[in-house]
Amino acid sequence: MKNSILSSKNLVFCAALLLVLCLSASVGATPIYVGNGADLEPDAKNDDVDAVLELIDIYNGAHDPNLPGYEIIAAAKYEVGVAGWLWEYGEGLFDVVFSTTTNDDGEQLAGTWDWADGVTPFDTYYAIKASRDFSLYFVYGDDTGPFAWDTAGVDNKGLSHLTFYRSTPVPEPATMLLFGAGLAGLATLGRSRKNRE
Repeated sequence: MKNSILSSKNLVFCAALLLVLCLSASVGATPIYVGNGADLEPDAKNDDVDAVLELIDIYNGAHDPNLPGYEIIAAAKYEVGVAGWLWEYGEGLFDVVFSTTTNDDGEQLAGTWDWADGVTPFDTYYAIKASRDFSLYFVYGDDTGPFAWDTAGVDNKGLSHLTFYRSTPVPEPATMLLFGAGLAGLATLGRSRKNRE
């Protein structure tokens, strides 16, 4: 009798754990808010690479753990054009979906994005540009989407564009030292073989 109670408790626990895991897998990770163009001096209006790097520095100065110290490359830009929404560059890396949330002028205020099918996710910074301001967010490459976005951080103005930045790892000094030691070892091995011949 005691064993059957114990096993039914285990069964209930396992079922509850499985339910939690399934529910958490269907919800995307929460992006990390990095900052806003208004945080920069002078007030930055463009979401260019320099402004993004400056916001990352400000964030890392105030938070622990820091966001990864990466080199930033503009990967994709999705913006409103004369004929509707279009990829200025980077088409095929991301899927952007708009919600039905619009302002009185019919401008988009919210939606989701995710990596496109077949794309290996990577650490991504993304800027939400509206009117004369932008907000910057970060997601790790191993986070699961879709990721929600909105223009609340830029006074709920209509979306101008989303810009995605790929972050590329900068080798750490220890990695470079290990790599250098490996090269030196290979060179020594090559010399000793040459001397034997």
